[in-house]
Amino acid sequence: MEAENWDCISEMVADCTRELFASIGTDLVRQRGSSLAADQEKSAFSVIGFGGQQVRGVLVLGAPIELLAKAHPMPDAPSEDLLDWCGELSNQLVGRLKNKLLGYGIIIQLSLPTTLCGVLIQHWVRSRHAGFAHRFQADGHCVSTVFEGVAEPGVELAPITGSPEPTNPEGDCLLF
Repeated sequence: MEAENWDCISEMVADCTRELFASIGTDLVRQRGSSLAADQEKSAFSVIGFGGQQVRGVLVLGAPIELLAKAHPMPDAPSEDLLDWCGELSNQLVGRLKNKLLGYGIIIQLSLPTTLCGVLIQHWVRSRHAGFAHRFQADGHCVSTVFEGVAEPGVELAPITGSPEPTNPEGDCLLF
């Protein structure tokens, strides 16, 4: 995949991150820098893989526990619920990316998220993969995403004309 296609996916990830946090009442402002939330505050991180015939990879979402507690649907949620919430947010984040990639004919399946918690956690992108990171600020806290991906030879992003929009808005709860 050409560099400009990875740049397009990078912007998709940034847009999906802002849209996701806006849907839970948290406005993110993009910051310069490209590392995980390596601040001094305790943060949760969720790692979720995805794969398909054309593209596969992993996405990491990092956010401070304090910010996750403010955005959690239940006040005073216990720590384990906040870690689960971080996993749910990463699942929704990759789901949003999946919906955007569908418009380009790229189909991915998601794995289950894994969460962890710590201070000064660092991540680096392996040089043989396409990768990028985004940092955001929200209420004085750092939120970050890291993406690593691999594409099969010859895969390029080309919008599908007349591609349908998702049937339900992202974030809606569907009961069946």
